[in-house]
Amino acid sequence: MRFIERVFKGISFHWRDHLLTFGTAILFTLLGLFFQTNLMLENMASNSFSRRIDTFSNANVPAANSATTAVTHAHQVLQHVYSSGFWVTIFAFALMTGLIAWKQTRDRRDELAAYTIAGNHTADIASQNAIESLINFFAGFSVTSLVTMLQAGFFANLVSRFNREHFMSALTNTTGLHLTTLKAQLSQLFVHRVTDFNVHSLIFGRGAADYLLDSLGGYSLIFAFGCVLTLIIHYFSTYMAVNKLSRDL
Repeated sequence: MRFIERVFKGISFHWRDHLLTFGTAILFTLLGLFFQTNLMLENMASNSFSRRIDTFSNANVPAANSATTAVTHAHQVLQHVYSSGFWVTIFAFALMTGLIAWKQTRDRRDELAAYTIAGNHTADIASQNAIESLINFFAGFSVTSLVTMLQAGFFANLVSRFNREHFMSALTNTTGLHLTTLKAQLSQLFVHRVTDFNVHSLIFGRGAADYLLDSLGGYSLIFAFGCVLTLIIHYFSTYMAVNKLSRDL
């Protein structure tokens, strides 16, 4: 009971330091959702394109085959970009969390020394600081998730438009051809064939009107990474700081 009391008193007393954790959690969640949603869109579009192209497996139209390769390559490039962006975001979050943890242990040196002199175990002191930070990460993540879920249509449409624009850019940069030309090349596949999709939906992996996402993606993954990194970094940072203080006292 006293442990829980110390946790909430620590949050209240050191609110400025914990505000950094709260802000970092918001930024990490937003960037994580951005990259994960774009990656999800690319995976869905790429899988849809491959599945639909398979229906033309007997077609041998050189121009269309070239356009098919270009679309596939554009999806692969963007999948790599969004996946790499997510891992860079995780690394940046871990680095920022490490800096915040270092600042907290420096600012709380006297408090940590008092806990040590009072006979508190090193693991208990480290756990307290880690849980304080975890609560603040959870608060930042929850606020961001709540806002993005309440305004799911707005954020999903925003990311969908961004995804489509950058896919078109990657596609034209890969081939050096205008989108209209690529559509004309792929249209040759539809000659004398009846399908439940058109050239537009073939390229973009969507319906004729471009479906919109119901919500952003990646909440569980972002929450898991954030919680684990916050706990581990703050725990070991405090643990090492208390050990050093114990030797100095």
